[in-house]
Amino acid sequence: ATTAAGYTGVPAGLAYNGTRGYGWTTAAAGFDRGALSRAPAAESNLLRDGAYTNASYGSSTFRTDVPEGSYQVTVTLGDAWFARDKMQGKANGTVMTPVGGVSTAAGRFAVVSFPVTVSAGAPSIQLQFGDLGGDPYWAANGITIRPAVTPGALSGPSSSLPADGTTLD
Repeated sequence: ATTAAGYTGVPAGLAYNGTRGYGWTTAAAGFDRGALSRAPAAESNLLRDGAYTNASYGSSTFRTDVPEGSYQVTVTLGDAWFARDKMQGKANGTVMTPVGGVSTAAGRFAVVSFPVTVSAGAPSIQLQFGDLGGDPYWAANGITIRPAVTPGALSGPSSSLPADGTTLD
């Protein structure tokens, strides 16, 4: 499949390797549904393929090595051909999806975003995907990991200014 711009293509069967710094620590199967006819090419390239469990109610873990720090992780879940229900995602052992998991209709996708803090003692993000029941398979299409944005402080003038009715851009 064609990899979406800005992403690194990771085949579902790519095992974790410390030299490379990312991969699956527990096996995942892969799928490619082909180009999505109603989606722009960039979106189609992200959503057309992905990883899923190859065993009923199985789970798989994706690991990527990152420096100590705070990150914002975004996961896209769903399948162009099949409805998926009760998909669960964990980051470093903590459940990050809503209670009861994430469900999507065929051709629909859910985006779940959450913060992850990585310590020096365990410099990696491990994302475990699983299913809580109903349809026995989960499907993950994309993972984005970015450094967390630190909120800044806004400051104004040190004294108040009189309003003169003029707006200046």
